[in-house]
Amino acid sequence: MRKAKRTILIAMLVCAALVPICSAVTATETAQQKRVSAQDLPRKYQANQAKVTAPQSKERVVHFPKDRHLGTLRLQDDTNEHPSILNTDFEYEYFGSATGDVTVPAGKRLILFVGQDAWKDFSPLSNLRPDDLYQLLVSGSYSGGPKPGDVCMKHLAGLTGLKQLRLDNTNITYRGLRHVVGLQSLNYLQISSTRLGDRALPYVAELKHLKTLVLGGSNVTDDGLRHLSGMNSLEEVFLWVNKIRGPGLRHLAELPNLHYLFLKGTNYDGKCKFTDSSLWYLKDVKSLRKIRLARGLQITDVGIAHLAKLAGLEGLNLYGNLITDAGLAHLKSLNSLKELDLRKTKISSGALMQLRQMKSLEYLKLPSSVTDAGLAYLAKFDKLKCLHVGIGDGRITDAGLSHVAKLHRLEELSISGKDITDAGMSHIAKLTNLRFLKLWTDQVTNAGLAKLTTLKSLKKLYIYRANISTSGLAHLNELPNLTELIVHNLKQDSKPLNIAGLHNLKKLTILFERKSEFRDQDLACLAKLMRLKSLQISHRGISNEGLKHLAGLTSLRRLSVGGKLVTDDGLAHLANMNKLSSLTLTGNFTDRGLRHLERLKALTLLDFMAGANFTPTPRALNQFRKKMPHLSLLRDYGKSQKQRPKSRR
Repeated sequence: MRKAKRTILIAMLVCAALVPICSAVTATETAQQKRVSAQDLPRKYQANQAKVTAPQSKERVVHFPKDRHLGTLRLQDDTNEHPSILNTDFEYEYFGSATGDVTVPAGKRLILFVGQDAWKDFSPLSNLRPDDLYQLLVSGSYSGGPKPGDVCMKHLAGLTGLKQLRLDNTNITYRGLRHVVGLQSLNYLQISSTRLGDRALPYVAELKHLKTLVLGGSNVTDDGLRHLSGMNSLEEVFLWVNKIRGPGLRHLAELPNLHYLFLKGTNYDGKCKFTDSSLWYLKDVKSLRKIRLARGLQITDVGIAHLAKLAGLEGLNLYGNLITDAGLAHLKSLNSLKELDLRKTKISSGALMQLRQMKSLEYLKLPSSVTDAGLAYLAKFDKLKCLHVGIGDGRITDAGLSHVAKLHRLEELSISGKDITDAGMSHIAKLTNLRFLKLWTDQVTNAGLAKLTTLKSLKKLYIYRANISTSGLAHLNELPNLTELIVHNLKQDSKPLNIAGLHNLKKLTILFERKSEFRDQDLACLAKLMRLKSLQISHRGISNEGLKHLAGLTSLRRLSVGGKLVTDDGLAHLANMNKLSSLTLTGNFTDRGLRHLERLKALTLLDFMAGANFTPTPRALNQFRKKMPHLSLLRDYGKSQKQRPKSRR
């Protein structure tokens, strides 16, 4: 009996001693934990890693808390390639709220966008199975609001089947990043935090299967980059280089599979340590196939000379950097180059003569300074699939398009010139392999648009500043494969809009010139575009009757619509758009209008634009916010509220 009492007493003392230790772990970091190396941490998670199953081929149930919202869920087909920096052409499908038991269909990846409410307590994530989630996204406020920090991170440690982790605009430090080392299934890690430095990289280096690493807004230096040298699976790296002088880049040569490097920084104030000479340290990174240098780095011809030593380079993006004709001469030796972006650089048309020997070019993007004479040099580029010339202020004319018409393999064309006319459209009409066409021109009319109906493979058409009217757009019904259509500066005429034949459209933007506006009857044809996911139209002329035509577009994710005659009754026609996540309105709205919008549970962004008369009572507004768990921004730019737009918080 005496022995039993002594055992109980010892147990009580042990428990009493453990309480403050556990509390200290929660509040900060114990001295013992701080001494744990990055190499030791993965052992803690091996048990969970063993529970990770094969790709989800069967329907499954994921158990979220029943009494709170963790965020919004998205689905993605598991047949898609893994999203990456380069591979962004994929779609999310809204799936609902992360609340209660959720049945995930077979063959689908589950993605969780964590809501701000969940930052206070991430503990429910600890109760998920290791491979319940494919991707987890946590994003801080970009408008001065809160940002998630280290306290959130420990609850992620059990998600050892997680493939992709995005931590955007956070306050996470190396202490929080310790908890990701057990996530050995990760192929994509994105972290944006100004509090992140070299001490975080040893933990990142333990992710042996990582293919994509994005370090945005960080304070990583040359010394920190040495920790990446053993990450043999890395294929893509994004670095914020304001504190990187260059020597650390040599460690990238030890990454055998690194093929894409994106360097970003801000050198406008002269405080960025990354300069032209920094690029010299990339000369031995022979695995590199693509490099992008953000315009903020202000790289000159001197820096480009260093890149000429990378003979295997296939893609180079110099958008917005200070490159001249002299710098372009350094690239002549890059015989493997397939992609070159020179937009917003300082090269002239004459410099394009230096590109003639680069017969491997397939994607070429040129600045607005290039003229018809420059395009003449490109006529023999028989492999060219993509050509962009200028962004809105180009100098190309119909004569220049005659050279472009010889590029029969073109699939993507973006061209700019105020003197391009309907005659120029005859040249473009010969490019029957085009899938994407973007035009900046003042003189093309309905007749010119009709000539483009030969482009049966066209999927995306963007037209800016043209002299086209509503009846002219009817010609596009002969292009049934169009999935995206953007038209700016459209003019109204006697015939109503008719694009009902574009039944494959997923994205539609139509903005009228200032003297014109929509009529309710113009929206009638949109009722047949059942695949639309994004719709943006001018906020003029529309009434509640016009909105009635949109009621059946329940696949919409984004909608921008309105007019002075739109009222609460008009919002009733939007109430069944249960996938809508972004809504921009003008009109006259009260408490009653908010009650219609309460049914849009997927809504994350609600804007009332200039000209809107939004007059809810404080009580109704508070009630609305409580019923909209995922609404992160509600902004009123209208005349009813003169102060700055407010976020939900």
